[in-house]
This record gives sequence, structure tokens and C-alpha cells, in this order.
Amino acid sequence: MFSRSATQPPQFALVLSVGCMTYKPISWMLTDATTPTRATMPDLASKDETDAAKSVALGFRQYRLADFGYLGRGFNPEAFEDHRVLVKGYIIRQPEFERISVTSVTDIATQCE
Repeated sequence: MFSRSATQPPQFALVLSVGCMTYKPISWMLTDATTPTRATMPDLASKDETDAAKSVALGFRQYRLADFGYLGRGFNPEAFEDHRVLVKGYIIRQPEFERISVTSVTDIATQCE
């Protein structure tokens, strides 16, 4: 699930990553994030994915999070600030940063450790 494969998912692939939901000037970010891995079911995390996200070691990557509108008007990213979360979405690589166009956010723990 959180493999250490040498090949990265291709541009625009549906991926998942675990990290810390952090607000930095300009944007919400996934910090201390794991390397993204291919995902299925964009709208929700499976029990296996959620269980693995609880124990996986955090990483050293960061991604700008975009397109929260997909999650609906009721989604409030501030409710997840500084939490460990599992994010699913489409990876978009740009020269200055990588971002994830978010399709789901699953709260894993209220502290990001």
C-alpha cells in the first residue's frame, strides 16, 4: 500500500499520501508526507488504507493541496489542521512544486506524529 517503489505514479494519476495537514501562506499543504502511491476509489479510504496510514512512518515530502471544492461546501480544512491525514487525489507535477487535486481527506489522528 505505501510501497517504496522506485517508480513514481505518472502525472495525473490517482494517488494517496499520509502526512500533516498544515496551512502555509497561500495554501493548505500536506507536509511530512509519504511518497505518493497509486490509489483506487477516489472518494473514500478503505479500511486497509486507513489502518496502514495509522502506522506508516511519515516522510519528507510536501504537496500543495488544491480543489477542496470537490469535497463539498461542508468540508472545513481548518478542522484537520495539524492532524495526521490520509489524502487521495490526482498528482500534478509542476516545476516549482507538486500538488494534489484532492478527492478525499481522512482524519487518522488528531496529532501529527
